[in-house]
Amino acid sequence: MAFPEKGLPVLLNIVGSTCLLVWTSALLAQLALRLRAEGNGTGLPLRMSGFRGSLWLAWLF
Repeated sequence: MAFPEKGLPVLLNIVGSTCLLVWTSALLAQLALRLRAEGNGTGLPLRMSGFRGSLWLAWLF
């Protein structure tokens, strides 16, 4: 049976790509919403310490 040798790497690549896409979209959404809230002067109920630095650090990894 040739499926595991040919099909499994393709399936794993699809799963990995989907995880990276979801992770990237979450980072972009957080950055956009935080910057929009700061621009409007809206106070946010939860603020992580080191917001900008931690976001850019996440981009590196």
